[in-house]
Amino acid sequence: MSELFREKITSKDISIETLRKKDTIINTNKKTVLINYAALIPTNMTNKEGSPLKMLSSDDVSIEVSKRRMGMSYWHRNMDYDEIIICIKGNAKWETDDGEFNLNEGNLLYIPRGIAHILTSASSDYMAIEIKSKTSLNVEAKNIF
Repeated sequence: MSELFREKITSKDISIETLRKKDTIINTNKKTVLINYAALIPTNMTNKEGSPLKMLSSDDVSIEVSKRRMGMSYWHRNMDYDEIIICIKGNAKWETDDGEFNLNEGNLLYIPRGIAHILTSASSDYMAIEIKSKTSLNVEAKNIF
């Protein structure tokens, strides 16, 4: 007999808790995928014009990996997406309409749509995950500097 486990099913304002057997399979049309982003090598990351490598995307969100090795040659003002840059390794210096930010490992930089920004420098081991969201985001973190 298969052991029961607790499962929580959520969708917007709905939260359902149930017990089910582990051998009960729920079929979906999608499969879980493991991506080793640390091993990905985006092209042109030593070029000022280089772009991050898109890993996952939809009409509303894009998740990309960046291993920039130098600053950008242009300011970017994204009018369609809020941008989140999560520093995984190394450090980088970002300048925005709102000031300069030193992005270190463990830091997240939130850039709302319409704010101009430029990466001015990056360490030789810099790696970041960049998330672009068409849906406007709200800052919820409690320990903001």
